Amino acid sequence: MQTFLILMAAALLVSSIGFKKYVWFISIGYGFAIAAIGAALAMVRESLERSIVNPTAADLQNLRTEAMEAVLKMGAEPDSVEVNIEVDAQKNLVRAVAQGSIAFSNQGINNKPVSETERLKTLAAAGIPGCIYKLLGSTGFYYLYEGTNERKVFFGLFRKQERTIFVTDRQGSVRLQCPGAALEKGKSQNLVALLDSALQEHTSYGDAGALLPSLYVIGGHKICDLTSLVSREQILDLAKSELGDLKEDEQVFVIVVAD
Repeated sequence: MQTFLILMAAALLVSSIGFKKYVWFISIGYGFAIAAIGAALAMVRESLERSIVNPTAADLQNLRTEAMEAVLKMGAEPDSVEVNIEVDAQKNLVRAVAQGSIAFSNQGINNKPVSETERLKTLAAAGIPGCIYKLLGSTGFYYLYEGTNERKVFFGLFRKQERTIFVTDRQGSVRLQCPGAALEKGKSQNLVALLDSALQEHTSYGDAGALLPSLYVIGGHKICDLTSLVSREQILDLAKSELGDLKEDEQVFVIVVAD
């Protein structure tokens, strides 16, 4: 009888601990879900698509403006709005995707810049294990880092050094991660020269003609996604349209995405 009571007490204890752990895991799971839902609710997004044969710079600009105005009407903060233009030359489709953060006021939202130490902690958590990070430059709002790490190859006999460019905002969030990318930087007054240099150096040629590299341009509060454009004219026109309001001496960065 005594043995039975001891076993019964042990079973009840294990059951209680298991239930508490179950409740704890459930609460943690819901906590992450609620945080994700909150982050999603803080963003607004609009996607517009048009059928345009050989779109001109004016066509791209008009669609970009229309998408931007749509998210601004939803309450997006103007400085947070990013518009990505995609051109599908085969289907004669142009797509503009705009997204931005809703402007919160007096709700405890922390928009203050974090320290360099905090940005590096975020990179270490979100980036590649074993990476060593080096600051390459900043626009005042975005910070660009080079992450280098070594990877074993050929059955572990050799080591290969890999390089990744990371872009974080002033709150420490990682906005871009581009493995093997190249970087060019300069002043906004030399933006066209920077883009031409990147295009000349990284354009490849095949049976179908010239294959332009995928580019991002970063300046001020904007990340300009040029990765889906198919001609030099489209790239230059959209970049000038996005970053034309920068002062001549402001820093700009061109990221060339690896194939």
